[in-house]
Amino acid sequence: MKIVRQVLTIIEQSEGLSLKAYKDPAGHWTIGIGHLLTEGEDGADITREQAYELLQADLEEAMRLVESAVEVPINDNQFSALVSFTFNMGGGALRKSTLLKKLNAGDYEGAAGQFSRWTKAGPKGMKVDMKGLIKRRYAEEILFRSPVPMYVPSHEVWSGMAGDPKGFEFAAARPGTVMLMVAPIVEEAYGTGAEGDGTDGEGEG
Repeated sequence: MKIVRQVLTIIEQSEGLSLKAYKDPAGHWTIGIGHLLTEGEDGADITREQAYELLQADLEEAMRLVESAVEVPINDNQFSALVSFTFNMGGGALRKSTLLKKLNAGDYEGAAGQFSRWTKAGPKGMKVDMKGLIKRRYAEEILFRSPVPMYVPSHEVWSGMAGDPKGFEFAAARPGTVMLMVAPIVEEAYGTGAEGDGTDGEGEG
């Protein structure tokens, strides 16, 4: 499985970037882009490059956790939404969640509806709904529900006269193709309006 670009946007916008250590709403020391400091990390100021190195390592860990926890087929969007959730809430929260239980039971719709239940943060015993988490869970749910594109866009181009069967054959072999067909002479495609019912194109009379 691989993560999609949207998950990076969700994480970057939700976490922000801090080159200095700070306490998150739950009271955990954090730095970079949502990186939780662990024992052995001194919390000294870091560079932007180091922040993204930490992000890469944290994403890889979240991906491993999701891959080991999920027992049913999922697409890249579903995988990415779960990676964002796990990056934020941790592997323990994922494993014990009703979200994962429903997903592994094959209830994809039920699993999608569980994201919105994880919107509280704060010190133990004082957790409250956080606007940032509400927005994040909504974005993750939308990503989880989004179908993966059915085809890869092509840069192939076909040019020819409108109505040419070869053009329709080209499109039929490439689902999702957007075609622009232009007749070399306007009269050949639509006529000039000089003949016909005698109207001048500006309405009746």
